Amino acid sequence: METREKTAQETHPLADIEYIYDWQAWKEIWRKSKTAEERIGLLHVGLGVRVHSREEQIERIIFYLDIADGHDNISAFGFGETNRSTYQPIETSFGSLSGDGYAALRQKVSQKALGVLALKFFKPYNELDQRVREFPPEWRLITDPTLFEKLMWFFRAEEGKNYLYNLSFWNYPGAKEATKEIFTNFIKRFIKFLLTFEHLEIYRRDSDLEIQKRFKEAWPEIVNILYCTRETRIFLEQDYFHVLEDKRCEKRLQGIIMGREFSFPGKGKYRKPKTIEEAIFAGSDAARTLLLFRVMRGQKEKFKKIEEAEEMKKQAEKMISEVK
Repeated sequence: METREKTAQETHPLADIEYIYDWQAWKEIWRKSKTAEERIGLLHVGLGVRVHSREEQIERIIFYLDIADGHDNISAFGFGETNRSTYQPIETSFGSLSGDGYAALRQKVSQKALGVLALKFFKPYNELDQRVREFPPEWRLITDPTLFEKLMWFFRAEEGKNYLYNLSFWNYPGAKEATKEIFTNFIKRFIKFLLTFEHLEIYRRDSDLEIQKRFKEAWPEIVNILYCTRETRIFLEQDYFHVLEDKRCEKRLQGIIMGREFSFPGKGKYRKPKTIEEAIFAGSDAARTLLLFRVMRGQKEKFKKIEEAEEMKKQAEKMISEVK
């Protein structure tokens, strides 16, 4: 019996099972692996392995963002391999990959990284707290300069991706991707965090002021992101109205609108608008936002002047009564 059990232990496929101890061990296994199948398996568990510091936690998220970059665009993974017959169909565990087969393999790995980010990073951060101004301490990780810069890079809007839309969201998931809703919700939450940040539950005056400054410098890029996600109307809300009051942001939004081609009646079907009103006529939500903002700003300034005039009147009446 003992000999039989010993033999079973030695021959069972799981007899020599081990586990990935920590992030450093995970990286070493990644470095040695070469196949798409191995790397997809590693990505599946990578955000769950042990880390020993905040720096490792940030490094791990950045690593996934780097891999997920360009996930929806196979051209991002060609790498100019002219010396290999990459344009021949290859038979893989993912099926037959035609065209640039190796680029398609890389894209599979990239899409897996995005899927894991969605489930293990974007989604949990969405669910931590749904209040606008009071973010839980976990969000302090995103205030790290390196991670913040990488997230802004990942959510970047680029020119020239679409001839009608002069800005396009490079890493926005395709329409059929299950991660799209999670991704979109995280971006909205992330941007609200940047635009309303004062301090987290743990108040640290000097570092929080530095974070505020860093976030404010990124406001024009946030305008790009909100334009691409068709969420510019957020600027009309009380908590975010101040963003377009920043001249950089107003100028950025106007530049985007006026630089895009719209469909107009007549012979010249597609052209750039001559005015914001023309852009509204052509159906631009962003143009509507900008015009409404300017109307609201005008009313805000008008009421401010009325209040100042009333205050001056009160002061004058007080001075007259004191003289009498």
